Amino acid sequence: MKSVLVIIGALTGAAAGIFYLGNYAGEMALEMSNIESPEQGDNIHAFAFLAATAASLAVGWLIGLGIGSLFGGKSAKS
Repeated sequence: MKSVLVIIGALTGAAAGIFYLGNYAGEMALEMSNIESPEQGDNIHAFAFLAATAASLAVGWLIGLGIGSLFGGKSAKS
């Protein structure tokens, strides 16, 4: 049960990062930087999008781990 909740948390975090936070972080990074070429702007946007998505995945995984540890209890070892 604990593993399922961790996976659900990670997927939820990744979805939030992809659909909400990634584009917002990419646009903010573009506004804060001085770009000299369109390719540089694309690279900055892509890196910020990737970093925000990875961070939200990690946060979702940690939240799922915390919730899963509440319901997980002891593992069944023989």
